Amino acid sequence: MKIGMIFSGYSSQFVGMGKELYDESRVMQEYFEQASHCLDANFVKLCFASSDSELSKMHNAYTALFLVGSSIAAILKEIGIKPDVVAGYGVGQYAAAHAVNGLTFPDGLYLLSKFSLFVEELLDKNSYAVARIKGCSHEELLEIFKTSVLGSVHISSFEMPNQHLIAGDREAVIACMQQAKEIKKVKVEELPIEYGLHSTVMFPVIEQFEVYFEKVDFKDVETPIIANSSATFLTTGKQLRQELLDAEIKSIQWFKIMQALHDCDVLCIVGPGDFMQDMLKQLYPNKEIIIVHKPSDLELIKKLILKDDISEKVVQEKDETIGS
Repeated sequence: MKIGMIFSGYSSQFVGMGKELYDESRVMQEYFEQASHCLDANFVKLCFASSDSELSKMHNAYTALFLVGSSIAAILKEIGIKPDVVAGYGVGQYAAAHAVNGLTFPDGLYLLSKFSLFVEELLDKNSYAVARIKGCSHEELLEIFKTSVLGSVHISSFEMPNQHLIAGDREAVIACMQQAKEIKKVKVEELPIEYGLHSTVMFPVIEQFEVYFEKVDFKDVETPIIANSSATFLTTGKQLRQELLDAEIKSIQWFKIMQALHDCDVLCIVGPGDFMQDMLKQLYPNKEIIIVHKPSDLELIKKLILKDDISEKVVQEKDETIGS
C-alpha cells in the first residue's frame, strides 16, 4: 500500500489543534518543549489557550503549523507508518521536509521565524492583498489581469482548474475581484495576506532570507518531496534548499501536485486540514483520504494501513513457501 503524506499550510490552524494527541503522546510533548526552548515561546499556550487572532498572526501560525505537523508525523513514524511520498501546501513544505529528514526541526523553526519577520517588514512598506476566485478558469483570470491598470496582480496558487488564489498590489486585486464577480457562478473571497504572495514581489524577502539558508544543512532524502513551484519530485538537499526559496517567488502548482499523488492508495493529511481534504476528494473520490490530528485518527490509519501491510506480508510468505 502506497502512502502519500500531505502537510497543510496557512488557514488550517485553529486553537486546540493537536491537543488530544498532545495529552497522550510523549513524542509530541517533547516537540512542543523543544520548539518553546528554540524560540523562547510558550507553544502550549499559543496552540491550546490563545485566540484565533493571535494564532493566525504570521510569525505564530507558520511555526505552530510546522510544530504540529512535524510532531504528528513523528508519532506516525513511531507506530510504523512511513510515507512513500510527501507534499506540503505553502508553509507545509517545511514540515514535509522535516518528516523525511531533509531538514532538522530546530532549523525549520529557525528559518520560519526569520522568514515571517522579513515578510512582515515587506508588508509594512507595501499594500498587498490575496483573494480566492472560485468558478473562474485560468484563461478568464488572465483576461481580467490584462485590464488591470491599478498595479500588478498574478495567480499565486493553482488550486483546482476553476479555483485559484490571486495576489498583488491591493488596489489591483480588489479591482480584479470586482470584475470576476460579474462572471456567472463565480465566488470571490478576500483572504489574509498570510496566505502568501508567491511572486516576484517577494524578491527583497528572498535576498534577506537566503543568507540564513547558508547556515542550514539540507539533507538528501530517500522519500521524495513534491515541489510547490514545479510539482516535480525532489530527493537531494540542494534541490530542497532551492525549492524553499523558489516557492516564495513562484506560483504554487497545487493541482499538479495533487495529480502527482495518483499512484498513492492512501492520502494522509498530517495535522488540521479540512480544506485540503475537500480538494483531494474532488480529484480522488474513491481514494482513502484521512486527516490525522486526533487519537481516533491514529487508530483508523493503523487499522487501514498496518493491517494491509500484514496481509501483504502473509501473501508474500505463502508465495515464497510455494516457490521453494
